[in-house]
Amino acid sequence: MGKVLVAAAGDELDHEAVREALALLGPDHEYVFLTVYQGVVPALMGDGGLAGSMPLADDAAFVELETSARESGEHRMQQMLEALGLKGTARAESGDPGERICSVAVDEGADLIVMGSHHTGALRRLLGGSVADDVAHHAPCPVLLTRHGASQK
Repeated sequence: MGKVLVAAAGDELDHEAVREALALLGPDHEYVFLTVYQGVVPALMGDGGLAGSMPLADDAAFVELETSARESGEHRMQQMLEALGLKGTARAESGDPGERICSVAVDEGADLIVMGSHHTGALRRLLGGSVADDVAHHAPCPVLLTRHGASQK
């Protein structure tokens, strides 16, 4: 029995892709379901947002927003675990998705990372790559990428 880190956004496409991957693995593993969200402060400050245009709210408001985002993510991951009939840990992390997935894999001592790979066009891959590409190249363990419906082609 190994430890499997499942990285997902929690949407229906990820849910189905993860379901297909887990059908191959079976339930006899220790599972950690992870979602990564963009932190509240970077979301407000990035791309010309609030930076310099208006005073920012107090620290307590940001802490509350960040806590709410983390709890929402953990709740979505817990729902996925339950819907798949698995026992495990639900986590939500803030930051760059590829970086955080690899970091959590190290922290958790994961033996395998499972994640859905949304089909991206050649231009997007050329300009910025994808989270799946990033994780596949930097992960500390093997990575199983799957796409919903791929087994039906």
